[in-house]
Amino acid sequence: MAIGSVAGKCGPKFAKYVPSFKPFLIRGLHNTAEYHVCIVSVGVVSEICAALQKDSAPYCDEIMQALLQNLQVRSLLLFSQCTMCLESSHGTVSETPYYLVLG
Repeated sequence: MAIGSVAGKCGPKFAKYVPSFKPFLIRGLHNTAEYHVCIVSVGVVSEICAALQKDSAPYCDEIMQALLQNLQVRSLLLFSQCTMCLESSHGTVSETPYYLVLG
């Protein structure tokens, strides 16, 4: 959660830290066994995309892929706790200029 705050403060300048942080973010998104970690990771995705705007484009494909994989998980606990959060994050990522141009 602190990363989201740092990204918000740094804005587009946070882009230089994303390559180092991205593996941990993707791991958090894939952590469906610990749904709290998954929910926090989804929130961080939203905050990073809002902070980076068009600079988030190089990372959107991998992030969207992880989010879509989570929607396919059959865990009842994950489904009940994360589905709304995951669906709202798709909207946040798709609002980045990269997806608006391709859309």
